[in-house]
Amino acid sequence: MAKSNSTTDSRTAPKTKSKIPGGDQPLMEHLLELRRRLLYSVVFLLVGFLVAFVFAKPIFNFLAAPLAELLEAQYQNSENRPPPRMIFTALHEQFFTEIRVAFFTGFAVAFPFIASQLWIFIAPGLFRNEKRAFLPFLLLTPFLFLAGASFVYYVVLPAAWAFFAGFQQFGITGSLPIELEPKVNEYLNLVLKLVFAFGVCFELPILLALLVRVGLATTEGLRRSRRYMIVVAFVVAAVLTPPDPLSQLSLAVPIILLYELSIILIDIAERIRAKRQAKQDAAEDDDEEDEDEDDDYEDDEDDDVDVADDLPKAIANTTTQGASKGASGDLGDPPPHRRSADPDKGSDTDKDAGRDMDKGTPNPQQ
Repeated sequence: MAKSNSTTDSRTAPKTKSKIPGGDQPLMEHLLELRRRLLYSVVFLLVGFLVAFVFAKPIFNFLAAPLAELLEAQYQNSENRPPPRMIFTALHEQFFTEIRVAFFTGFAVAFPFIASQLWIFIAPGLFRNEKRAFLPFLLLTPFLFLAGASFVYYVVLPAAWAFFAGFQQFGITGSLPIELEPKVNEYLNLVLKLVFAFGVCFELPILLALLVRVGLATTEGLRRSRRYMIVVAFVVAAVLTPPDPLSQLSLAVPIILLYELSIILIDIAERIRAKRQAKQDAAEDDDEEDEDEDDDYEDDEDDDVDVADDLPKAIANTTTQGASKGASGDLGDPPPHRRSADPDKGSDTDKDAGRDMDKGTPNPQQ
């Protein structure tokens, strides 16, 4: 019997599944969904890479345009200057350079699709306020990176290349000419390094806003840390840029300006959020007061209904009791002024009536 009960319990007991905290789906379903989103991201990246590889040479020429324009101008202004060119010293160097160009471009093109897959996987596990807080940062990330890349391409690269190319010497009597012949892989490494450095540094407002939003930083703390941020900006610029003052200033100054701009924007956003929260709290308080008044009114109505329901019952009970007493001959006790203190003696009224009768009636013996 015990064995059958245990078998029945084991059959009827619900099967528990391991779940991720904060999610309603089993762990295996989360893993399958993650694999699906990763596969979609890889497909987008592969398609972007293949398309970019077809146009790898025009893309590389676009990246080399600032240097090409500078060298072409120097060639036009110098009689002894040979025509500008770029070289590669290894047989496979140009091929792998185009592979890197295609991969970098394909990732840049596929990033919005990859970010959308990441959002589709994360969004179901977020609350509504968390979605409103996270989605703007996700949308602004590619635009800020593009702003940093555009700044380095149109502002930093022409100035930096002019500075470095100025160390050449041509047609000096009694000395060998010193000419610039850049290698394609080294040039690409430097350009991608600068683009990546400026693009990431331009994401500073998003990073600071997220830190403030999750409570790890405050605007007052950011203001107090301004002096340290200036030092960090110049250190980062010295590490990520070529060793010339112009390139370092070109990166350090935007970092400092973005830091100050982030503080101002975060302060404005916090004030707007505080006003909105105050309005919501006031509205909630009004709703709670209205609900309390409605509850009190409903309680009063319930009391009135209870009294109205009990009154006919009380009247009916009283009538029933009176009828039962009349039927049994018990009319109740006499009034207090007619009630005698001693049951064996008559009442005072009976005594007075006897005296009057004694006075008015002659004695037969007399």
